[in-house]
Amino acid sequence: MELGKIGHQIKISTVEIVKDAENAVEGTIEIVRKTIVEGTHGVKDVTSGVAGLTLDAVTGSIHGGREIGGELGGLVKGTVVGVIRAVGEVSIVTAGVMGDTVHAAIKGSAHAGADLQQSARAVAEGAISTTGTVGVTLENGAHHIGHGAMRGTKDVGGDYAAVARSTMEGAIVGTHQMGGDVMVAINLTSQGLMRGAADLGVDIGLVARGAVEGAIQGAKETGVNLEAAASAAANGAVEASQSYGKDAMTSVIRSVSGTIVGVKVTLARGAA
Repeated sequence: MELGKIGHQIKISTVEIVKDAENAVEGTIEIVRKTIVEGTHGVKDVTSGVAGLTLDAVTGSIHGGREIGGELGGLVKGTVVGVIRAVGEVSIVTAGVMGDTVHAAIKGSAHAGADLQQSARAVAEGAISTTGTVGVTLENGAHHIGHGAMRGTKDVGGDYAAVARSTMEGAIVGTHQMGGDVMVAINLTSQGLMRGAADLGVDIGLVARGAVEGAIQGAKETGVNLEAAASAAANGAVEASQSYGKDAMTSVIRSVSGTIVGVKVTLARGAA
């Protein structure tokens, strides 16, 4: 994919950041934020072009990081945070803008040759960490992050269940790091993943299972109660599936019931 002006500038700056900065993530955030704010000066509606900006920025940072062996997950996370903060400076960030950013970031990462699952995790971690600071609630942000992740997966022909798993992991880690309500993030991310998958005609049972597995892994990494995390993801999936008919709901319940990777899942009364 050919880089645009902003992507090219970010690529050059990323090389220097990764070489010299102790914290490449923070350095990337600032470079991306500054480049986009300056590059969109005078543009009336930045939010309508957020997908293109994100695609260019993510591709540029990955190309720059790859040139000198930088850790790509951190660069992707930093780029997503930088994009969202930049948009917040020059316009208004909505949950929809956040979802579009996630969609484009996953697409850009894959086109640049980065590992899709690693990127999905980094994208979700970065995006959800900005909620509360750019005018988007954790609840709305988590839902749109899940939905955007599924749309991005479609564009690159990825594994929906695997991306759902990685997205959930990233959402948990990002929420935990910022001191947010992890259970709320799990439930709403799961709902967003389910709605995104269902809207695309994807097997929502497989996506629901991936979300629960991701919740368990994310909980292990953050010290969150495993059964509570798995159950929050499962119940979020079941709740979302109700909008898509009895067969969809039955498929999801079957996929998330019982014990998953050694962890007991408890469904809300009336769901099981």
